[in-house]
Amino acid sequence: MTHGYATDMAAQIIDGKALANRYKETIRKRVQALRDQDRSVRLDAILVEGDERLFNQYGVILVNPALYPHVKAREGQAFIDWLTGPEGQRAIATYRIDGAQAFFPNARRDGE
Repeated sequence: MTHGYATDMAAQIIDGKALANRYKETIRKRVQALRDQDRSVRLDAILVEGDERLFNQYGVILVNPALYPHVKAREGQAFIDWLTGPEGQRAIATYRIDGAQAFFPNARRDGE
């Protein structure tokens, strides 16, 4: 039951076109800000890729239910387990924007 809930939540986050559009818009705004400073910046080309200075880690944490009793801790933990497990990591790795891999999963579980 909670696995289904987590999968549904993940589907909304990972498979939603809204995420892709927000991601593209974020990148577009960053590039536009650079272009406003330097007119030679092109909006239609990837100029740098793979530089560790561009690393932008995403994370997921469970809100402490002792401090916030209204939190749905079981469902939240189910989502975290799914996202950091093989199925979630595969979903992240296979997510594409315009045919290119958008995210690179690197979740590690305790003890790894």
